Amino acid sequence: MGRLRKVLLILSIVAALFALLAVGLMLGAGFVFDSKIDSALIRLEQRVPGLKLDYQETVSSLTSRSGRLDWQLQLPAQNPLGLPYISGSTDLSVNFGLLGARAAFVNIPGSGNLDEFLARLNLQPIGYSGALKLSLLPPRAEGAVKSSAFTLPFAYGSCEVGENSVYIAASSADDIDAEINAAGLKCRGSEIYAGKESFNAQLLGLRLTLSPRYDRTAGRLYADSISLSLERLLVDVSTLFAIGFEPDSPVKDVSLRDLLNFDAISASFAFKDKDEAGRAYLDFAASGNYAFAFPYIRQGKVQPLYRLDKLKLTGQAGKLDAKGVFRALSALSEPEGFRQLLTAFSPHQEFKLHEFSFVHQGQQIRASGSSSADFDFDRLKLNAVQADFKLAGGSTFVRSFAGGQYQEALNELTTQGLVDFDGSSYSTRLTIHNQEISLNGRPLLLKNDTEETFSE
Repeated sequence: MGRLRKVLLILSIVAALFALLAVGLMLGAGFVFDSKIDSALIRLEQRVPGLKLDYQETVSSLTSRSGRLDWQLQLPAQNPLGLPYISGSTDLSVNFGLLGARAAFVNIPGSGNLDEFLARLNLQPIGYSGALKLSLLPPRAEGAVKSSAFTLPFAYGSCEVGENSVYIAASSADDIDAEINAAGLKCRGSEIYAGKESFNAQLLGLRLTLSPRYDRTAGRLYADSISLSLERLLVDVSTLFAIGFEPDSPVKDVSLRDLLNFDAISASFAFKDKDEAGRAYLDFAASGNYAFAFPYIRQGKVQPLYRLDKLKLTGQAGKLDAKGVFRALSALSEPEGFRQLLTAFSPHQEFKLHEFSFVHQGQQIRASGSSSADFDFDRLKLNAVQADFKLAGGSTFVRSFAGGQYQEALNELTTQGLVDFDGSSYSTRLTIHNQEISLNGRPLLLKNDTEETFSE
């Protein structure tokens, strides 16, 4: 029993010390907040020209602080809106933990002249809110901002804009993640053409993620990887409206409409395998389903869509110095600007097409291969080029792509064995060695301009 009492006493002392430490840390965090909030706001004002901030504390406790942050942003003189500034207020709350803190903010409706500013832009009041989380072990900061939905009217219709949000997390200047989400954009035209709205456009489920890093030397953010996804992009528009005709204009077919319908869209870019010169390979990928028709409706009847389904693209290109490209583009007008742009690229360029494929009318089209080229940037000369690609496609797509003008040439290529045809699809292997071009391992010789076909 005596030993148990000693153990319990020790545990009680440790728990008491831990509680005192926790209280001390939270008191310290509150003291730091109270002593630094004004200087932090002044520093922010110095970084943003025309910004004025004022924080008034309303509630203070051992583990939290609450207050009101009033802000004002000066507008340029003689601005078209006739307002000297934009202003508003935000409720701010901060909660302190043992090894971190959490903060939240939300706009105060009707404060300042933000609503008046938006009204002069024909916008409804827009609300905003956000949160911030800081942790010491491991060191990390996370923040999120969200805006409310609103309606955007304009001369020929209006758009309903859904909620939008931005999320950022960082552990260091080289470890930053950012994500932007947009619920959607739905736009409708106010004029009527042949019983339908002049246009109907939808952009739904937009998501953009990137991994930026901060270059302290240049004072800029650079993104090593970017990815984008989109649930749907739909554009259904009256052809007459698009080219500027009125609904009652005397035309042969007032029902003409065009359509774009893309869904399950995704794309990504990432720089990898950077060398000592800062040049890296660019990995890229894209996928989605694409359908369009020009026109979509003719003489009141719906026309079939031209579809490219299950499109997939993956590959790699490089090397290039992305930072160097941005620097050179900003100085492109200077005498050595173009030369500086060339130095951002490696003299030996490679392109690898891992896969390019899609389905058209139930038949697959696909391509893969690689190529390389050696450049002499000093002399602006291409020294060597190599390529090896495998190409295959369903007969329906290939024949429509070739058209009547080149159908005879396609038939001759097939007869000579430069292109294979199995009854439903065409295929060949394209190789290039400098100026020598081959199909299926056989040299391709182009006839002169007066002839219409190809031969060995």
